[in-house]
This record gives sequence, structure tokens and C-alpha cells, in this order.
Amino acid sequence: MATQAIATYSRLAVEFHPPAARISLSHPPINVIDLPMMEELSQAIRDIESRTDISVLVLAGQGKAFSVGVDVGAHTADKVAIMLGKFHGVIRALIAAKKVTIAVVHGHCLGGGAELAMVCDLVYTRSSWPAIRRWLRPFWRPWSDRNRLPI
Repeated sequence: MATQAIATYSRLAVEFHPPAARISLSHPPINVIDLPMMEELSQAIRDIESRTDISVLVLAGQGKAFSVGVDVGAHTADKVAIMLGKFHGVIRALIAAKKVTIAVVHGHCLGGGAELAMVCDLVYTRSSWPAIRRWLRPFWRPWSDRNRLPI
């Protein structure tokens, strides 16, 4: 089947190639996760979850990096509550997804970008990823739901 684009997003590229869908973070040069991207991620995940011909959701980054995390400007006192609500909504959507979720990581993957990758069912990376080594020891037990921290 041919690849199909589903919607126009300013911070994402979303493609369908049944049985897989791919969401690519597209906020050059290093895919900072800002409020518009969080809203688009939530919408794209909802769109993918509604499709019965899709069983795999691939999350990737375009350009030089997967993602360097959430926009530092969104961490101010007047914005942090809104930012956390939107970001936690994305994390919850990925955790609740009925599709198999795969993060394809290249380049930098820090902060909120690492959190996005770590809640996926599988993470594929070609290079060393220090955040994973720090986070997973000694907590990681792939057979247990107790690995997920409450949001």
C-alpha cells in the first residue's frame, strides 16, 4: 500500500502505511517540544488510535535529533501548569494506546523527549543513550506495570 498523509500539522509529519503509522517530530533544528507540538501530538495519537487498519505507531524525530525535550520557555510560573497538563496528556495517550508504540531515536534525546521515548513499548536507537541507563537501573522490570511512575 502507498503511504498516506492524514493531516497538516506545523510541528509533526504524520504518515500512514498500514499496518503502521509514523509520527515524526518536526520542529527544526532539534525538535523542541513546545505547546503547539503537544497539542498536535495528542491529536495525532487520537487519529491513529481511531484507525482499525493501524496496529503499530512509530514515533521518530526529523533532522539532527529525536528531541531535546520541552521548551524551557514553557517552564515559567505562569505557563508550567498548562505545559504539564498538555505534556502529561501526551504521555497518558501513549501509555493508553492500544497500538504497539515504537520510538526510533537518533541524536539527542533529552528531558521530555526521553520521557516520550521511554513510555513507548519499544525503543530503537543506534547510539548510546545515557538517560536510559540512568533511569532503568534498578527500576526496570519489563514484565511489571509497576515500572511506570504515576503522572
